[in-house]
Amino acid sequence: LCTAYIEVMRSVPLILVVYWIWILMPVLTPQWDLADVARGMIGFTIFYSAYVAEYMRSGLQAVPKGQTEAARSLGMSELDINLSIVLPQAFRVVLPPLVGNVLDIFNTAPLVFIIGLTDFLRAGQMILANPENSDRIYEVYSFLFMTYFIIGSLITFVARKLESHLSRGSR
Repeated sequence: LCTAYIEVMRSVPLILVVYWIWILMPVLTPQWDLADVARGMIGFTIFYSAYVAEYMRSGLQAVPKGQTEAARSLGMSELDINLSIVLPQAFRVVLPPLVGNVLDIFNTAPLVFIIGLTDFLRAGQMILANPENSDRIYEVYSFLFMTYFIIGSLITFVARKLESHLSRGSR
């Protein structure tokens, strides 16, 4: 069931999932009056959680089998083995793709315009639509570019610091 979910989500575009959730949620669950932004977030969550699950699977498979066998021979419980041995090693492997996933989410967030929501980019376009500001194209788009660039760079910087911190024990 999980593999089917992951494969389906990886085979369809994000815009399809967001649009599908936006249209079908009110039809299938009329008793829940969810706002458009909540439905957009549900679509993003459903789509990107499949990628996170795939990254975690690959990280768990990257942990050498000898690690868990050694922990079992020491008498550790399965919970202790997973929390203390497997997950920290898997997280080191999975961190770079997860950061890429976060950056993808951040960069594809403007897709919510398809369901009528105003995102940061659309707000800039709305400012330019005002005749008073129509001559400020370069200023508005430069501001949007710098904001996206700074936030993306901050995410990358924090991720590299975290990777550096986590890799200390493996040298």
